[in-house]
Amino acid sequence: LNSESSRSHSIFSIYLDVDSTVSGSRPTRYGRVSLLDLAGSENVRSSHSQGVGLKEAGSINRSLFALGQVIKALAVDGRGYASRQLPRVPYRDSNLTKLLSDSLGGGALTLMIACCSPLASYAEESMRT
Repeated sequence: LNSESSRSHSIFSIYLDVDSTVSGSRPTRYGRVSLLDLAGSENVRSSHSQGVGLKEAGSINRSLFALGQVIKALAVDGRGYASRQLPRVPYRDSNLTKLLSDSLGGGALTLMIACCSPLASYAEESMRT
């Protein structure tokens, strides 16, 4: 466990409002750009967390698991078609996924940048990222 870590997720959102009424050709358009810094998952056994730290680690791991489940439910096959049997997208399983629901589904464009370790000793954890 990183002793300097804040043990929380951070979300910074910029809301965009483009008023096209001057030209009259298009209605007002809205958008949002969100930058997220998600807390890293913790291997509770190896971090030796106790008390509040253990509770925080569990909460973080649950929210990251819920995010993974949402991404899995939204995943499309290699041809760009959603699976025939559309799964329920579990947005309500965590506060994080509730906040991100409109950024992940519909016509949203989403990009993920992951921080992974190049060390072989962290290979398994990096693959889970």
